[in-house]
Amino acid sequence: YVAVSDPNHAVWYQYDVTNPGKTVNKQLFYDATNLIGKEGQQGLPDGMKMHDKGYLFATGPGGVWIFNQQAKPVARLHTGQATSNCAFTEDQKILFMTADDYVLKLRLK
Repeated sequence: YVAVSDPNHAVWYQYDVTNPGKTVNKQLFYDATNLIGKEGQQGLPDGMKMHDKGYLFATGPGGVWIFNQQAKPVARLHTGQATSNCAFTEDQKILFMTADDYVLKLRLK
């Protein structure tokens, strides 16, 4: 996955990895361009982490987006800040997020 942090084209792409450093089959995963500049939608596509259960956690407009494997957003975590990155603990039960000058922590089910 690749995030494009361009306010005129705020998207996530998905690729197939065939060899280390080799990608093919670029596909649009999700387009959030229409949200840029709207109230409560601070931030652009940026940091991402894949959960072992197959969900992609991706920072973007408004906070952290959670996508299923079919590129459908199944949840959004509204942080109220431009959110730039996210990370899991080793057991993936806690999500950390960086949002402006905050580090946020959320226990996952």
